[in-house]
Amino acid sequence: MNSNNIPLVFIHIGDAPPDYAKRAVLQARRWNPDAPIFFLSSAIPASYGAGEEWISIDSIPKTDAHIRFLETSRLNSTWRGGFWRSTTERLFILEDWILHQGIKECIHMENDIMLYTEFNKLLPVLRKGKGLSTTFQGQGVQRDQVRLCFAVLYVARQEALSNLLVFLSNPSSTDEMQRGGDYWDMTPEDCSLLPTAPVGVTLISETYRSWYENPEFPVIFDAAAYGQYLGGIDPRNGSEGPGFVNLDTDFRTDQFQYMWRMDSLDRRYPVLQDKDGREWNLANLHIHSKELEKF
Repeated sequence: MNSNNIPLVFIHIGDAPPDYAKRAVLQARRWNPDAPIFFLSSAIPASYGAGEEWISIDSIPKTDAHIRFLETSRLNSTWRGGFWRSTTERLFILEDWILHQGIKECIHMENDIMLYTEFNKLLPVLRKGKGLSTTFQGQGVQRDQVRLCFAVLYVARQEALSNLLVFLSNPSSTDEMQRGGDYWDMTPEDCSLLPTAPVGVTLISETYRSWYENPEFPVIFDAAAYGQYLGGIDPRNGSEGPGFVNLDTDFRTDQFQYMWRMDSLDRRYPVLQDKDGREWNLANLHIHSKELEKF
């Protein structure tokens, strides 16, 4: 495998993956024509036609940490079919697969991500990070939490993922977003952040500015806020449509202007413009509404 074409990994636990996952995979292929794409799934549907490789989750040996999580987790197993339990377990499945396949590094994306960047062009700056890099959602409305969103997760070292999973395998009723934030706060030697806001952004709280900004990156990632502002939220969470401002995040998404550009290969990508007229390409949009076809 070319060292500049690291795997892109999607994961789905349960029945057949939702219809919108196909669009996420096809979009990832459009922007990363040479990257291996793997979909780890409990159920295997017909191929999406993106040259992706499907792998049954049941065929991947479980680590001791994964088994311990399954046996001791206190996460709610009934709300939305065990939503938080599944979102946490996917990280254990990711490590199971990495160890089973001998993968050195990879990028995991959630199934409602629309991608607008070529990861091989970002690898030089991604590799300046630490063992794990993901996106910061914010401190919550009351500014009393530290919440990550594993919308995009770059695994540079399997050992760093293992360390996180040992932490997550300890019984807790708290979801992986908040526990992930706690872990990032406790282990800065293992963890770094993908930038989710322009340098100099107006913030509600300055406490975690360095978690939002990174001037070395040529793009900005979306934890959830931009996709929610442009497309609204999951209908199961409420009726808020486009224009929704997620106040869990420490910056307001309505302080920016948004537009679409076209590259030389006729691929559309979103751009935000800050108050000083500077433009920043968005590497992805997290389409919380699940209406990926609009983006």
